[in-house]
Amino acid sequence: MKVGGTHRSEATSFTVQQLIELVAKGDVRVPEWQRLFKWGAKDIRDLLDSVARGYPVGTLLLWRRPIPAPAGVLSIGPHRIDAPESTEALWVIDGRQRLTSLAGTLLRRGAPDRAPDARDRFAWAFDLAKESWIKPRTGEAWKNEWLPADRLVDATDLFAWVDS
Repeated sequence: MKVGGTHRSEATSFTVQQLIELVAKGDVRVPEWQRLFKWGAKDIRDLLDSVARGYPVGTLLLWRRPIPAPAGVLSIGPHRIDAPESTEALWVIDGRQRLTSLAGTLLRRGAPDRAPDARDRFAWAFDLAKESWIKPRTGEAWKNEWLPADRLVDATDLFAWVDS
């Protein structure tokens, strides 16, 4: 009896930056059978804190299928991505909550001092004075020492925030 195929599993390490770039390109796909996003503010804060401190955040299980992923509009957290057909797409088997939290927070765009909407669970900042992650309340004015999380992905965005 033949077990398995000719493909072998392999472990690949990605930085958070690389994962976010793959999501933005449409090369990360979430199968329809995956459970919905359920994490709350504490879960997201704890993940951001662990990543910032260099703590392990667990393994993501991603699968590169032998057939191309079709073109389409992908939904990852609040983001809608027009994705082309891809032979390099990675399908999320385990890690959707973590991946959605990172993509939702780090790919969020807008003015750095925008007031978050009550439904916006991905509006986060790092309080440079207290050295902790915060979730500003709806309508709360952003303080100068609050570094918006979405400025951390792109060096140009980060430098623009520093200069402002």
